[in-house]
Amino acid sequence: MRKDNKDGFKSLFIAFRDFSKQLNLYGNKVVAVDGSKLRGQNSMKNNYNIRKVDKHLLYIENQLKEYLPSH
Repeated sequence: MRKDNKDGFKSLFIAFRDFSKQLNLYGNKVVAVDGSKLRGQNSMKNNYNIRKVDKHLLYIENQLKEYLPSH
């Protein structure tokens, strides 16, 4: 179940994002990938716009830099 594998899903999503960036699949536009059967919610916490996505991606990049410092 998703709630029992939070860390695994988080790692998977980050790896997928990094893989997509390496292949230059991002065109600086909003990208949505579907295929999971997850219960939808549209609360303010789960409602994303470009500004929130950009802010979160910056947060993720900073977290990765802390965990994986370049040599």
